[in-house]
Formats: sequence, structure tokens, C-alpha cells
Amino acid sequence: MSNATLNGTGRAMLNALEPNLSLLASQAAIELDNCLLKKPTGLDAVRLLAKQLDSSTEAVGESNERQALMDAPTASVLSSALDSCSLPVQTLAELADKAWEMANDLQNTEPTTNTETIQQLRSFCVFLATNARSLRRDIQDMQATHAMRG
Repeated sequence: MSNATLNGTGRAMLNALEPNLSLLASQAAIELDNCLLKKPTGLDAVRLLAKQLDSSTEAVGESNERQALMDAPTASVLSSALDSCSLPVQTLAELADKAWEMANDLQNTEPTTNTETIQQLRSFCVFLATNARSLRRDIQDMQATHAMRG
């Protein structure tokens, strides 16, 4: 992980502008796909993605509520990925809660986890990879357009 954003505790957070996010999410989707196919697989990318999601939120006081520790592009990419999985969010608080739940689900995934849960997690990873890649492509296109004008 080259340019990962670190939170206040020095743990890597999810960052939509990180060049490797799309690759990490794609690798996690492949690992989950292998679980569905009953192929032996490590879940290293799944665990790393879970840690980044977890580090992108923090508890609010002593409550069960979470708050988001992410920039606007990351919140947008994550929100779109959740929405694509029929887990829409309306507020940053909801986004933080869903991100934390997704982090826990990814962290606790084993090859024996029920198929429906693995399918949903796999879909989330695919949408996250696609959305992160699209954002980076859009930014590169804008930079190229500005370079041509300048």
C-alpha cells in the first residue's frame, strides 16, 4: 500500500484517491468468489479492506454510533458502492455505520460463511473497485483536459 491515508492512530483508512484501492477491492472480490466456488483461498485482501473500512470510522463517545473519517470523494465512492448493493445511505452517520458493519462482515468472513452474505460482500467489493476506478479515470480525464487548455 503506497500512499494510504492514515487516521489519527496511524492505521490505514479507505481512500478513493489511493491508486491501489481498486486493485485491493478487486482482489477481495476474487477471494470471496473463490469462497463461493469452494476453492481454497486466503482472505488477505478481504482482511486488509476490512481494516481500511474500520479505520475510516470511529465510535462517537460511548454510543454505538459511528462517525466517518473520510474525505468527500471517498464518501461518494463508498456510498455509491453501498447503494449498488441495496444498502442506501442518506447521511454521513449512516455511511459510517454501514461502512463499519461492512468492515465487520468482511473481517468475520470465513469460507463457511453463508453464501448470501459472501455474495453481498463480493458485490460490494466489485462495486467499490469499479467506482474507485471510475473516479480516478474521471480525475485523470479532467487533468488531461486542463493540460490541453493550459
